Amino acid sequence: MRFRSKRTGTTFGLRLTRAGVLYVSLTLFLGFAAVNTGNNLLYLVVSVLLGFMSLSGWLGQNNLRRLSAYLVPPGEIYADRPTLCQLEIKNSKRFWHSFLIDITLGPISAFVPVLPRRGEQTLYPEVRFPHRGIHRLGSLTIASIFPVNFFVRHREAPSDQQVLVYPRPSPVYQTTGLDLKGAAATHPLPSPGAEGDFLSVRPYAGESLRQVHWRLSARQQELLVRQHSGTGAKPLEIDVEQLPGPGLEKKLQQACWLVLQCDKGQRPVGLTLGDRTITPGTGGVHKHRLLEALARHET
Repeated sequence: MRFRSKRTGTTFGLRLTRAGVLYVSLTLFLGFAAVNTGNNLLYLVVSVLLGFMSLSGWLGQNNLRRLSAYLVPPGEIYADRPTLCQLEIKNSKRFWHSFLIDITLGPISAFVPVLPRRGEQTLYPEVRFPHRGIHRLGSLTIASIFPVNFFVRHREAPSDQQVLVYPRPSPVYQTTGLDLKGAAATHPLPSPGAEGDFLSVRPYAGESLRQVHWRLSARQQELLVRQHSGTGAKPLEIDVEQLPGPGLEKKLQQACWLVLQCDKGQRPVGLTLGDRTITPGTGGVHKHRLLEALARHET
């Protein structure tokens, strides 16, 4: 049984469990018996059963009222890899706790035994997205069997949340064909990095927290990072079409692996993807720019 609210777009539903089917069948059977026999005791038993059903319905609907959930995705999600997500659940009721709550948001599901009134709870469910790109999570469904396991009541509300999933990293075992523009220089110019001689201080742009100049940051009231001369690593420019992988998806996965390896070693890395070219650079912001380009690339 389902009905939809035109004002909010929320869908409410009710489903009988096996125990609920037995309970309703017993109530109907005793009701017919009471009508046919006129037995007052049967009338009393049927009244109790119907009263209990009404009370459980009211408690069940009130249990689902004013509940909300919101997903806080992690900074990096890779396709076909288990990832822990942060799910914020809130009970806005003033006087009533909520019990036995099942929450589903797209591929993410979680269970909350008790959610206190005016309370919040943070869960970390594991989720796995099968492919790269933008994933729209769809509707938020909140369900419960409270107060007894006769009916499963649920409330389904539309959700516009979406997450960006990066390609699954795949190691490159064959380097033939990689575009190494600028890497043949005998004495490359020093590139900014986390090691080497101190060059300057600049605003934080997503680098490792180990590079933060904490004393100067506290004095200036903003995050500042140390910029060193680097270790002289040659910049790597990845041309996705030149990678040895069979098919575009495999090449994108290999490009993702190369970006992560360069970021780990503080090596400048750039990307050529179709008609788009991103010049080599380092840092967390630059890494996410490259990964986002790989994730959003249309086949």
